[in-house]
Amino acid sequence: MKKVLLLLLPIFSFLFVGCENDDDEDSPSNGGNNTASYESMVNNWITEDANHDSLTTKMFDFLKTKNATDAIFDNTNPSGVTYGSAKCPTVTFNTPMLIFCVWTYHWDYIYSENPDETVYSWIEDSNGKAYGKEAPTHWQYGQGRKAKANWLSFPLVEVPAGTYTVKCSSMSTWSHNSSSNGYGFCWIYGFPIEKSNNNKGKEDASTSVAKDIFYPQGMEYIEYKVTFKGETSEHIIATSKYLSEETAISAEQSILEDENGTFKANNYLSHERDGKTLSITYGNEYIKKSEVNKFFEQARRSYIISRLLDESESEPNIIWE
Repeated sequence: MKKVLLLLLPIFSFLFVGCENDDDEDSPSNGGNNTASYESMVNNWITEDANHDSLTTKMFDFLKTKNATDAIFDNTNPSGVTYGSAKCPTVTFNTPMLIFCVWTYHWDYIYSENPDETVYSWIEDSNGKAYGKEAPTHWQYGQGRKAKANWLSFPLVEVPAGTYTVKCSSMSTWSHNSSSNGYGFCWIYGFPIEKSNNNKGKEDASTSVAKDIFYPQGMEYIEYKVTFKGETSEHIIATSKYLSEETAISAEQSILEDENGTFKANNYLSHERDGKTLSITYGNEYIKKSEVNKFFEQARRSYIISRLLDESESEPNIIWE
């Protein structure tokens, strides 16, 4: 059971390096080394797909490890298609989503005015904010080896629950038909991110209750609280509620038996357990009060990416706020 609590510790290893390199907190490409690993994975798929016929296989093999091979949006149908004057479809997500792939269909692309142009797709909210517009993009053959019929864009972009419009850079070649009501054919693949209902309390002059970052297996919730000394953080207090008291006791035992000094390396100071709830206090002098929200946003983003890339474990129940 030692692994139960140690799931917490990797997050502190990058919490303590801070977010000083996070110049744009809205950019999914600024998630640190884990984002770079994700982009490297996709770019490797594209590089290895010289014949434009293996990318979808690699994608679905990966999605299979996440139990996410079903599209979260699919307005396609098997009837014959036409092109020109396609309409942009809309999609509604009832929960926040981590978008993995936006795939559009362009059967008559070779007849376009710019047959060498890359087709990329993205989604926009009602305010015109674009998500995933600059994602890596690559094409796949269609039926009968029809060149450039399928275009796949691979963002790693988190979007809140809501209604979005799918946009495409090649509207004139976007396939559609009467059965799709003139809307361009599109598949979207991704992962739901659950919203937390936990009450975080109010921030005062010396303490900020941070956002939940994730639900590791065996836990009901985790809440991070940051205390400040002046304008700089002094402590991070991680309070975990486990699904059973037995699990909480095992987690506490991990602290007491910390042979490798992992907790000490993360500036562990003290802990206390009350039934299924375990609170651990860590020393921390890295977070500026003005940057605490951005700091924990990067931590949550990095955790999502790291779990997405770890094919040896099932993806945890991610919290979005």
